[in-house]
Amino acid sequence: MNRSQRWRGTVLVVTTVAVCSRPTDVCAQERVVTLDTVAVERALREELARTRTPGASIAIVVDGRLAYAKAIGVSDVETETPMTSETLVRVGSITKSFTGLTALLLADRGTVDLDRAIGMYTARPV
Repeated sequence: MNRSQRWRGTVLVVTTVAVCSRPTDVCAQERVVTLDTVAVERALREELARTRTPGASIAIVVDGRLAYAKAIGVSDVETETPMTSETLVRVGSITKSFTGLTALLLADRGTVDLDRAIGMYTARPV
């Protein structure tokens, strides 16, 4: 199977980002998190069916630790290769969302000013 055949099926990457807006010392405290994995998997399966996406992988990180990981469906619709937590997937344009979210988080913390030129925050002039 060549590379293009491997990626013919559309793969949905579901990323869950938990953000704490409190001071670091409060966020870093140990806490018990109850995760309804049945509901998470149900929601993932429903989203896959709704979008007619053949496979997805999800990871939920709580306090910097992997709390849940699951792969569902197939990575290649022609060969019906099962999706696994090791399956490499294209992320497409989702990195723009991560960059925007990061900029907003930094602005919320007062680390950057969104009204200033980006060159103020880079090692080289932009």
